[in-house]
Amino acid sequence: FNAGNDISIAESVASPVRLTYDEYANIALRGVCKTSFGSIITWDAGNIYVSDQKHPYRFSALSTYSIDSEILSINPFGTSFLVTTTTTPYVLTGTDPTAMLTEKAEQARGCLNKDCIVDMGNFICVPTDEGIYKIGTGSFELATKGMFSNANWDTIINNGEYLKEATQYKNLYILSLTT
Repeated sequence: FNAGNDISIAESVASPVRLTYDEYANIALRGVCKTSFGSIITWDAGNIYVSDQKHPYRFSALSTYSIDSEILSINPFGTSFLVTTTTTPYVLTGTDPTAMLTEKAEQARGCLNKDCIVDMGNFICVPTDEGIYKIGTGSFELATKGMFSNANWDTIINNGEYLKEATQYKNLYILSLTT
């Protein structure tokens, strides 16, 4: 995402508390996610940037959130956002870009494949090295607990190499594997 050389964008971003055009234009963004409150969320390897409400081209330094590991994706669910990383997931909540809360999961469970993250409505399923986690606001639950031993799960996924993609069908999480 590069705003180009549009002077109006550069002028609207430049202010003492906003990221300057040069600061924002030089960020290697990895993705974008829309919100229900009129902002967009973008991210790079370790930072989340939430735009001003109703102004998706303006980003304040006050609405930048740092995450302590590499961000793979951000997925909306309900009024929250799941931030999947290589080590520990986070849940980002709030509707004010400058006052959002980040909740870090208690256990380090990195996402193995961002193509296998599925929005199930009020929660999101994420494949990890331990199994499929069901993550919602205030809830980090191993959905596959008791279904597989750690050795069986490791054989099934081969450290994430066999994971291809996943989807939802009639409220079921469907995982596709490849060999």
